Amino acid sequence: MYLKKLQIHGFKSFADKTTLEFSPGLTAIVGSNGSGKSNLADAIRWGLGEQSARALRGGEMSDVIFDGTDNRKPTGMAEVRLTFAECRDVLQTGKLAGTDINFDEVTVTRRIFRDGNSEYLINEIPCALKDVQSVFIDTGIGCSPYFIMVQGKTDKILFSHPEDRRSIFEEAAGITKFKPQQKEVLRKLEYTEANLVRVLDIMREIKRQIGSSHGQAGMGPVNLESSQDYDELEQRYVFLEREFNDLTISKEQLHQILQKINRTPREMFSETFEKIRRNFQGTFSELFEGGKADLALINEQDLLGCDIEIAAGPPGKKLQKTTLLSVSEKTLTAVALLLAIYMVKPGPFCV
Repeated sequence: MYLKKLQIHGFKSFADKTTLEFSPGLTAIVGSNGSGKSNLADAIRWGLGEQSARALRGGEMSDVIFDGTDNRKPTGMAEVRLTFAECRDVLQTGKLAGTDINFDEVTVTRRIFRDGNSEYLINEIPCALKDVQSVFIDTGIGCSPYFIMVQGKTDKILFSHPEDRRSIFEEAAGITKFKPQQKEVLRKLEYTEANLVRVLDIMREIKRQIGSSHGQAGMGPVNLESSQDYDELEQRYVFLEREFNDLTISKEQLHQILQKINRTPREMFSETFEKIRRNFQGTFSELFEGGKADLALINEQDLLGCDIEIAAGPPGKKLQKTTLLSVSEKTLTAVALLLAIYMVKPGPFCV
């Protein structure tokens, strides 16, 4: 899969419809300062669902719409179309069209209007943001630091928040798709446990009432109404007991499903992490013409939640935290790590 075409209309400085076509391999876009090169990267990022206006160098999302000049009127909307080729075996798009056959070419369209309304389309089929995110999950596109290296922020991967840094490794491992499944099972588990507590409380109260009714029955003449109440309480208790047992079985089954879901991504993450670690050690030594670098998991018992520590030692220096490196050393270390990740999971493009 590769990015075949980028179409922009009314986005930032691109008032007129602009089309750029790409071939597999490297493409260089050359232009003077202020010509809009960074806006192209922003267009790709925005077209794939970026929700932060700040990440797009704006104050609010409507700032991406061409605002006019002395000689041009503002446009009423901004539109970006991204066309990907050779996607059939990579992107699961057939279900959007109600078919089992995936599209070989996929065009993602995003529009925003001045009134704040927005649209997403995949091959002209209206969809939601979550559909776009679902289609590109685990391709590398779902994680912006993975495919967009912003000028002056190449070393961001070294100093980003732990969860952001982890997301890059998770994207490379292909385990992002398991997160929605985990959340759904955890939601069901929480609901089941709450029901268990509720049913158990009701059973205890009914048992208390049964004991009270039984005691009253032994103290005098038989009260038919009390006897009927007693029978109803007994029946309700039996019903709740069955419900409690069913909920207990459901809880055990959900725990088993959760363990299975966790086991697969844990194994995939561990294998991918070791590959990236070895690659990083090699690319670092090659770029620095010597030296050592390493990756470490802060808590190996929690593979799916622990932080990742990066250490580097350029030639003549001991292995140390990346915060102690010079600016040029940080940049080169970040490049070495990104190359190490791409060697394991090449993205469809990198800007």
